[in-house]
Amino acid sequence: MRADSGQSVLTAAPRASRSFFVGMRWFMLVLAPILAGLSPVSVPAATAAVMGGFALLTVILQVRLRYPYTRLDHWLWYIAFSTDVMLITALVVARGGLRTDAYILYFLVMAEAGLVLGMWQAIATGLAGTTLYTWAILFVLGETDLKRIAIRCLYLMMIGIVTAFLAHSEKKAIVDALTDFKTHLPNFRHFQSALAAAVAHHRVRREPLSVAILDVDNFKQWNARIGHPQADRVLEELATLLLDHRRPTDLIARYGGEEFILLLPATSLAEASSEMERMRVTVAEHEFLPGGEHPPVRITISIGVATLHPGATETQLLVEADQALQDAKQAGKNQVCQFHAA
Repeated sequence: MRADSGQSVLTAAPRASRSFFVGMRWFMLVLAPILAGLSPVSVPAATAAVMGGFALLTVILQVRLRYPYTRLDHWLWYIAFSTDVMLITALVVARGGLRTDAYILYFLVMAEAGLVLGMWQAIATGLAGTTLYTWAILFVLGETDLKRIAIRCLYLMMIGIVTAFLAHSEKKAIVDALTDFKTHLPNFRHFQSALAAAVAHHRVRREPLSVAILDVDNFKQWNARIGHPQADRVLEELATLLLDHRRPTDLIARYGGEEFILLLPATSLAEASSEMERMRVTVAEHEFLPGGEHPPVRITISIGVATLHPGATETQLLVEADQALQDAKQAGKNQVCQFHAA
């Protein structure tokens, strides 16, 4: 099973973490003038411009986070971190170089990069911050206390590396908590979080939202025939196949046992059924390799599809998709069934 599931953006940067750090940005916006030694009455124009730019970018991130309910583009975070570093450096320049503690804000940006992106991106952010900080002091402010500058920069680098490592470790812990160990897909806990965000988005945009539950037909018999380790390999290969044939906007997760669940945003019941029929045929035509001395095997899947209707809850949507799955199994398996409200 490959490590890159195609949904790395979703698992590596959970919405909870992104929401937390957008909140941290608002905190930084309030903290920066205090660190700069400003009074609430007198705000220099340079500092006001810096904080205005920072606030505008924070608003953009807040809006971007609120509406796309499955992912937040990496490029936007790169722009955010680069802008943060430059704005903090401008704040250092505006408030007197070594005479301000505004450089502490660099640490918060490193923590953001470490948790949202990765350790190396956080270290790169820290190095960029240290470089700009040194440049601001030496070439813009004309500081002559080189010993003090060196100590400050060394402190910035050391604490920055520790911050990046801790943020990366926290990110890994979050990813592990939201990832199925066997298939490397998001687990049901992650799916529930994405579903809650998708339902909130649906209620704002009024776009259709569908869910599909997939179950491997006769998997217990397969398990007994080829053995548990080989059956697990079939499940892992099935997870890869489903990932390769899903749409980029869809989220697929391990539901439990031999069941998988898909979140299909902006998809009507008819569209979801058509998409799942295509996936059902793909699985039925594929030869799976259990490994060992076992020859290739073919499996089939049954799929239940339901669409969120007005007034329904997330739980109702899952119950309806599961009912459709049971209908598919009772009708003979290896087919797609829709849930139709009475």
